[in-house]
Amino acid sequence: MELREFEPRVIAREDFSEEMSEFTIAPIGDLQLIDPDVEGFRAVAVNAFKRHMAFVEDNFPNVHYIGMGDYIDFMSPSNRDSVGKAKMYQPTESFISVAARRLADDFLEIVQHTTGRWMGLLSGHHYYEFKDGTNTDQYIANALEAPYLNKCGYLTMRFQRPDDKNRGTINIWAHHGVGSRKFPVGKLVDNVVPYWPEADVYLMGHMHECDYKKIERMIARGGQIVENKAIAVVTGGWLKGYVEDTETYIEEKMLSPRAIGAPVILVKTFQKNGLFRRKFQYVDAT
Repeated sequence: MELREFEPRVIAREDFSEEMSEFTIAPIGDLQLIDPDVEGFRAVAVNAFKRHMAFVEDNFPNVHYIGMGDYIDFMSPSNRDSVGKAKMYQPTESFISVAARRLADDFLEIVQHTTGRWMGLLSGHHYYEFKDGTNTDQYIANALEAPYLNKCGYLTMRFQRPDDKNRGTINIWAHHGVGSRKFPVGKLVDNVVPYWPEADVYLMGHMHECDYKKIERMIARGGQIVENKAIAVVTGGWLKGYVEDTETYIEEKMLSPRAIGAPVILVKTFQKNGLFRRKFQYVDAT
């Protein structure tokens, strides 16, 4: 697990008082850019993703991104295992490496305007490992000036007024995700929330579903018993399941269609009775 601290300086300003200050957490992942020669399949996801990025930037305040993994769909774990065991000429290996970097650059071209606003990027299942031991997810994180979180990250956002009179934190637990479940958010609520009580936001990708659950807690702060609300979110995806005149594995296995898109979490920070407080609002942007 990677631990990181993040201070959203644009939020930590003098009007952090009884008036609410707003910012946005935007999880991005499971785009799974695939072979651009497959007409229609990739275009649907890419165009929807571009519209989503524009919508988030135009309609939500102070956007901070978190990468949820599977930005490209170059190799699955079994693919990487097979390639690792294969005997290839050096030019062949170089060609594969160039192709993987090309897909990563395709993703970066879409999100380059967000550079420097990523709290961190998780790694997923679908990536390519370069000969120097790094992978395409690390390559993307470096290009976006973001911490690389590997499979699981715990982020602490610290808020503080310039006069030091009040401060607070928001803790985010994030994982790319694994396996499947009929009701995906239940995986977070059952398997994670009870064991990470100091998290305020729980994020999980991989499922290609958008869903959330509010977590209600009571805690002691400053000699008071106060309500402490958290939120568990399954962060969506962009993989088109059914496309005209194109065969997909979703169609082949008779799987249900999935919504294309991702949610955002609108966060409002304020003081109440001298204590740092925050509210989370799930916004379905699919």
